[in-house]
Amino acid sequence: MKIIFIAPGTLEMPVVKYGGIERVIWNLANGFIHKNYVVKVLSKRNESYDDKLNIVFDPYSDNEIFKKDIVGITKDLSHHPKEYLDGIFTYLEKNLESDDVVFLNHSEQKNIRNYLEDKKIKFFEIGHYKNFSGDTNIIFPSNFLKKMFFLKKGVVIPHPIDFKEFFITQDKPLIDGSYILYVGRINKHKRTKLVFEIAKELRIRCVLAGPIEDEKYAKEFIGDCTYMGNCNSSQLRNLYSNATVTACVTSIFPPEAFGLFQVEAQACGSFVISSKNAGLKDTFFNNSCVEYSDYKGVKKVCAEFNNMINSQDALSKKQISNQAKEKFSIEAVVDTYIEKLDL
Repeated sequence: MKIIFIAPGTLEMPVVKYGGIERVIWNLANGFIHKNYVVKVLSKRNESYDDKLNIVFDPYSDNEIFKKDIVGITKDLSHHPKEYLDGIFTYLEKNLESDDVVFLNHSEQKNIRNYLEDKKIKFFEIGHYKNFSGDTNIIFPSNFLKKMFFLKKGVVIPHPIDFKEFFITQDKPLIDGSYILYVGRINKHKRTKLVFEIAKELRIRCVLAGPIEDEKYAKEFIGDCTYMGNCNSSQLRNLYSNATVTACVTSIFPPEAFGLFQVEAQACGSFVISSKNAGLKDTFFNNSCVEYSDYKGVKKVCAEFNNMINSQDALSKKQISNQAKEKFSIEAVVDTYIEKLDL
């Protein structure tokens, strides 16, 4: 039996900087490898990665046209160009065995789902947002996502975090002094400007890391912040570990499927100010997170945060990291996959 993960064809694997779907796939793949499963990742290849175990198969390298008449398999889709889809189907036709298990990861992989159903191959689709390629065999990363799409059939299993990648570092801080940290895409939906407003109320620096998607919006506040650009995991680990607090105050729509940023921050021992909208609720710990809501407003949220960190019962960085690790580590999540999916 092989376990096959099919990634979108846009970002190289293993991902170095931004790439939520790709990071989840890579963590799961390595988790199954450590459980002695045979694993293959179909993905655009990061040429700088020394793939000693031959995990990554790049469909772009083998795009011989799949000859069968499957409607639309060569359609040029935004995340799955024609040559990428051709390479995936060629690989599956040559290498797929009856006891293999395939994990899909994007709504644009519908034709792959249809192919696997026709072949009677066991497969699952890992949910990353609100779009799915079908209605069955879904792995929802949060209870919210399952409730939102209650007509779709599947189980709830959270996304994993690599605690060898995100941990409390003792390296020299990249930023001196106290600061609030935001990591992610900078746009109105993520409400990055609100993080800056919280920083002003707390009277600490605002540090931003991630791609700017809305330059006009960013210009309203980014000049008064420290902008770190699109950081790699080593830089993020340092920023998380030394932050006074991290913040994720995304608006309710479109919904967040899972609080990946929340968990990374807590893995590095950081307190969090966060919305509890949608999937963020599942990554919220009451003893290390303070809820932000528009009803409360910035002043009240900041007061609650100060009360939390100054309390006699305030958690240490190690305690924050350990409670996140117990639920969201690669080992814990892969064990849940094996149990719930009967692998």
